[in-house]
Amino acid sequence: MSAFTILQRVRQVSPPVDFGTIPGKPTDPAAWLRDAEQLYWHAASPSTAGSLSVARSADTFFNAFFAAYWRRLTGLRSLSLRLRLKGRFLVQLHRDSINGKEVLHSIKVTQGEDGFRFDFPAEGADLAGLRYSFSTVALDKTAEFLGGEWITSDPAPAPVRLTIAITTHNRQSFAEAAVRKILADPALTAEEVRLLVIDQSDESKLEHLHSDRCQVIHQRNLGGAGGFTRAMYEQAHRADDSWSTHLLLMDDDLHLETDSILRALRLAQYAVKPVILGGAMLDLITPTRLNCLGDFFTNEKGRHLISQHLGNLNAAHPDTLQKVSAPTPIDYCGWWFCLIPIETIRRLQLPYPLFIKADDIEYGLRAQAAGIPSQTIPGIGVWHLPFLLKQAPWVFCVEQYNHLILNGLSGLPELTETLRSHCIQVPLLMQMGQLDYAAARILAIEKYLLGWRYFRSRTAPDWVADLRSQLAKFQVARGTPQAPALEQEVQSRLQAIAAHSGAEIQAIFEEFRLRLPATRTAASWQLYLQSGNLLHLPDSALPAKPGT
Repeated sequence: MSAFTILQRVRQVSPPVDFGTIPGKPTDPAAWLRDAEQLYWHAASPSTAGSLSVARSADTFFNAFFAAYWRRLTGLRSLSLRLRLKGRFLVQLHRDSINGKEVLHSIKVTQGEDGFRFDFPAEGADLAGLRYSFSTVALDKTAEFLGGEWITSDPAPAPVRLTIAITTHNRQSFAEAAVRKILADPALTAEEVRLLVIDQSDESKLEHLHSDRCQVIHQRNLGGAGGFTRAMYEQAHRADDSWSTHLLLMDDDLHLETDSILRALRLAQYAVKPVILGGAMLDLITPTRLNCLGDFFTNEKGRHLISQHLGNLNAAHPDTLQKVSAPTPIDYCGWWFCLIPIETIRRLQLPYPLFIKADDIEYGLRAQAAGIPSQTIPGIGVWHLPFLLKQAPWVFCVEQYNHLILNGLSGLPELTETLRSHCIQVPLLMQMGQLDYAAARILAIEKYLLGWRYFRSRTAPDWVADLRSQLAKFQVARGTPQAPALEQEVQSRLQAIAAHSGAEIQAIFEEFRLRLPATRTAASWQLYLQSGNLLHLPDSALPAKPGT
């Protein structure tokens, strides 16, 4: 058995953690488990005579083996299924592809066989949408399925030493639950997986988690960008022993399938070239809903459009399984579950100090431009609260501010069109009765027009508190006595924005383009992590243009 490597384990559904007072949390754990189980097993039609008690299929989101992805990303050639069974079973091995579903083999296990194994044929391995699965039929009432693994005899090209970074802000109980779940997994212990918790909470409460496998760093709240970048900085630029080869960025407010970590590690281990690997986002409230299997990013007439690959689908439905089986190139992986090679971080430098939102988008696009693909894999995923439950006017304001800054890197025409689009959206939001979001968009534009000087002087998290304070008065319903005056204020501020000249906007654009690249270096982040602002960066005048 030592000659084989486990690529993924055949799993059972595990109970969700208690999410306390988070809005929209699962309220019925038993119902949640029943629904989520459909992503692991589904009922199969018995295909043999006899005393049939249980017939089920592992052709599901978490238990099938999505070979097309492995063939695309790795040099894997051998694949076997090892099952541990007790009693009498009929086992069928299946292959799905563009040619349809076929039974590769049927075998009756007539006595207790621990370690029954089936080797899959190499022919047809390049079929589009290829995935393998199996089904079992219990032939007596005492038959018991004990477990199984998809394994390979191929040696791994290179070792992977994984550190998992979890960023938390005043949700230490969720972070601790994730840490303990990971540390309790024997397969991850065997791989010596380590953890790095970036605790940005008001009060540090996680020091007791310190161990030889878990490090806790407490710092000021620099948002998701600051928390994850601290982990990237520590692993790529500060690790004395350079132990880690890969870093997995992971949110705290999710329900984790620990085998997803092992599968991502194995894919990285067998990958033929550097790749950023992501996990699917499943809906924590409706556990069979697939919110996305990766994301696309486009810019249309100044508007940033983020679209989900295979989003809002029932992951338990056979049609969805067919769709996810075919690998599709994506633009970036969300940082709720994202594995990045350390050498890629060193090559690309660090993210921009954006606090929240757009950091994962920009980093994925930067990797894409450098020839490093991103890929989200079915069978690797986490349950996460829908983003709609986490949106607020101040979050929207920061997001729009970040998009203006990053879109300005594309060029002056793109920035000008983005500003025009933002201004058009303000009255539309007001017509829909979303005065607070209209004000948030206005505030984002105003802060951008303050230019580089404002960007470098922001001190986190104080500047976010200031944004929230400025937006608080706009959270009133249409028709209330305060609304007309506030609507007039927004309209007046919109007119003031329109009065900015093209020359002013060009000067802002040029200074951002000149100064912003310096914010993603290790030296700059070292100082930013200490102070929470960019005052250490130069604020000198722009170089004189040639010929002047």
